[in-house]
Amino acid sequence: MNTTLDRHVLSVSFAVTSLLGVAFLLAFWLPTDIAAAMGRAALFVVSMAVVHWLGYRLYITQDTPTMTSRNVDFSHVRHHLWGIALTQLPCLLLAAMLLDGGRGFRICIAAIFAHWLAIAFISARDRAELTQVDAFVMRWGFFPCLACAVLIGNVLR
Repeated sequence: MNTTLDRHVLSVSFAVTSLLGVAFLLAFWLPTDIAAAMGRAALFVVSMAVVHWLGYRLYITQDTPTMTSRNVDFSHVRHHLWGIALTQLPCLLLAAMLLDGGRGFRICIAAIFAHWLAIAFISARDRAELTQVDAFVMRWGFFPCLACAVLIGNVLR
């Protein structure tokens, strides 16, 4: 593995992604609000830096013998699937009926995605049994995800 070449490729990827993203964000937001455009562009660059750094860390440790490959075990989800469906589906249907141009529906979809991502992280851990916090997050974690998505959706409006 040539780490110097890998770092150069990573740097080029970060630079190109950041420049394109900043250009599109500035082109869209500069006519309306300069401060919002600069803030969103800075947030995008920081996000891309974190994504590239995490990706590089995962890439360089992929061949180390300490890592073991295992499948994500979703067997714990089966017990909570009915409750998850009863919390997510009505909210999704109500959000789909809002007359806001689909904004509420997109926020609800983001919250559902975040909740399932949290469930995947819980399932990926190497535990035989779920803790009470894990079970609570699986069953009721959609509502904090929805609250965060609404807050972020209103801030980035």
